Amino acid sequence: MDEHRGRIDRWRSTGDATARSAGSPGLKATLMPDDSYKFYSGILPAERVHQAMEALPDVFRGLLGDCIVTAYYGFGCELHPDLQYKPMQVGTKWIHRFITDSITQGIVIPGHSDFSFTAPNERLEILYCHESDIHLSGKDDPLIEQFIATQAFSSIRFRTRAEIEANGMKPPH
Repeated sequence: MDEHRGRIDRWRSTGDATARSAGSPGLKATLMPDDSYKFYSGILPAERVHQAMEALPDVFRGLLGDCIVTAYYGFGCELHPDLQYKPMQVGTKWIHRFITDSITQGIVIPGHSDFSFTAPNERLEILYCHESDIHLSGKDDPLIEQFIATQAFSSIRFRTRAEIEANGMKPPH
């Protein structure tokens, strides 16, 4: 694990892409490929990412009701790489406990770990990215718009890939 942490620390400090995956066969960079997300938040302070994680249970219950969502631990999570990107079924009734425990136990470090959630039928996908931003995607555009409009997320400026590129900025990878 120390070798894995060393690769993560080197990657975080230098941006060295080889440090990201060296020695970790099958380690994915993200759940959503570069071009699959529809909205991107831009870089947020880690505390704001943490707040957005803590707000997710109420938002999910309000938009989805009582259902099962799929959660994933990803890059930067403090657990064995073989346990990353394994689907975990989490009910909206107890997702708050799952998120809180993941942060409290140090598995997820807001702003430094990929932590994602997918609504049933891939209607909405949220990736709290290790680069301290939030990616949104999914098959249900009205649901995505409702998510962005919730009180918990409306203060975050989400942009489309086209908006980012039109402003001469480079979209996240």
